[in-house]
Amino acid sequence: LLILVVIDFDYVSNQAGLQNTLTVFIRSWTTHLQAGRAVAGPGALWLVLFSLVVGLVLAMGEVWRPGQRNESAQATSAIGVYVAVALSGWLIYGLAQARRLLPLPSSMPLEARADHVVGHISAFWTWLGFTLLLLALGLYWQQRSKAVRWSLPANPARWAASLVVLPIMILLVPINLNLVRADIYFKLGQSTDAQRNWQASLIFYDRASNLAPYEDHYQLFRGRALLEQARATSDPVQQQAIFDRAEQVLTHARDLNPLNTDHSANLARYYATRAASEQDPARRRQWLEKASEAYAQATRLSPNVAHLQNEWASVYMQMGELDKARERLQHSLELDPEYNDTYLRLAQLESQQQNWEAALDAYTRATELAPKDVRGYSGRGYVLAQMGRTEEAIAANLDVLAIDANNVSALQNLAILYQQTGDLQQALTYAQRAKERMPEASQGGINALIQQIQQQIGAG
Repeated sequence: LLILVVIDFDYVSNQAGLQNTLTVFIRSWTTHLQAGRAVAGPGALWLVLFSLVVGLVLAMGEVWRPGQRNESAQATSAIGVYVAVALSGWLIYGLAQARRLLPLPSSMPLEARADHVVGHISAFWTWLGFTLLLLALGLYWQQRSKAVRWSLPANPARWAASLVVLPIMILLVPINLNLVRADIYFKLGQSTDAQRNWQASLIFYDRASNLAPYEDHYQLFRGRALLEQARATSDPVQQQAIFDRAEQVLTHARDLNPLNTDHSANLARYYATRAASEQDPARRRQWLEKASEAYAQATRLSPNVAHLQNEWASVYMQMGELDKARERLQHSLELDPEYNDTYLRLAQLESQQQNWEAALDAYTRATELAPKDVRGYSGRGYVLAQMGRTEEAIAANLDVLAIDANNVSALQNLAILYQQTGDLQQALTYAQRAKERMPEASQGGINALIQQIQQQIGAG
C-alpha cells in the first residue's frame, strides 16, 4: 500500500492542464512520454501491477500455512483483502492527488498558487503518515498479545516508545519536510528569475528562507533578487530601502557561511552597484572602497578565479587607480590567457588612457577568442574611429550587424561614419534604421542626426 501511494505521487500528473479529476488520473496511467512526446500506452501502470504482484507474493508467504485446515479458503480471503486494500488506497490517494493538480483559477494570488504547489509534498506526507498509522493499528490489533511481551511491562514499554517516537515525528517537520518545501519555493523563485520578475522571486525566496533560515544559498539568491529589483526601481526613496535590505541579506548570507566566495563577491557587486547610483563623489568613493575590500576577501578565498580579478579591476578603474587595475588584469591573464572578458576590460583601460594601439590589440584578441560576442567588434570600431581609420571602423560595425542586425549602437555609428566619408545616402539609411529600433523617448539625438544628414543632402 505504501509503495502504491508513492507511485501515485510520482506518476499522477497533469501536464496537459486537464479540468477533470478522473480524466487526469486515467491519463496519468494510460499515457507516457516517449522522446519528449506523450504517447498512448500503459506506461507506469505496469509498475503498479508489478508492485501489486510482488506484494501479493510477500503476503502469501505470511499467511500460507500448508497442512492447516481450510488453508485455501484462508489464502483466498487474505488475497482478496490485500488486493482490495492496496487498490483502494492506490485509487483514493491517486484521485486526491489528481484533484490537487487541476488548474488553479487565474484570479488566485501568486502567493496562494505557490502555497498550493508546495502543499503537494505536505499532503503526500499526511497521507503516508495516515497510512502508516492504519497499518500500525492493524498490526497491533492482529498481534496485540505479542506486542506487549517486551523486557519491560506493557505500560512502561508504551511510554518508552512514545518518548522515542513523538520527538522523532516532531523533528521530521523542520529537519526533513521544511527543507523540501523550501527547495520547492527556491525552484519557483528561479523560474521567475528567468522572467526577470524580481518581485515574485522575492516572495518565493523569502518563504524559502523562512523555512530554512540557516541555508545561505537561499539568502544569496534572495539578496541578488533584491539588488536587481533596486536597479529596476525609479523611486529614489524606495530604491534606497531595497538597497539597504539587500545589504542586510547579503551580509547575513556571508555570516552564515563566511568561506563561500559567492557571498563576498555578491557583497562586492552590491557595493559597486551602490557606487554607480551615487551622485556625491565622496560617497561614491566610499562605496567603491567597500567593493574593493569585498573583492579582496573574495579573491583570498578563491585566488584562481579570473572573473573576480576582472571585476576588481573595474572597481579600480572607477576609482581612477589605473595601475592597480592593470595589475589585476595582468594577473587574470596569468590565470586564464584565453578568457575574452579580460581582453575587453584591458581594452577599456587602454582606451581610458588613449593607448589606442594597445586597445585595438586587446579588442582584436577578444574577437578571436569569442567571435560571436559583439562587444569586441564594437570596441574595435570605436578605437579605429578614434585613430582616424574610418573605413576599418565601418567594417568593424558591419561585423557587429552580421551578428546582431538590430544593434542600435552599431547602426548609429555607421550613420556617423558614413556621414564622415561623405556617403550621405548610406548615412541616412543607417540613421533611419537606428530610429526604427529605438523607443520614442530616446529618439531626440537620432532625429537631430537625420535632419542634419537631410540638410547636407539637400545642400549637395
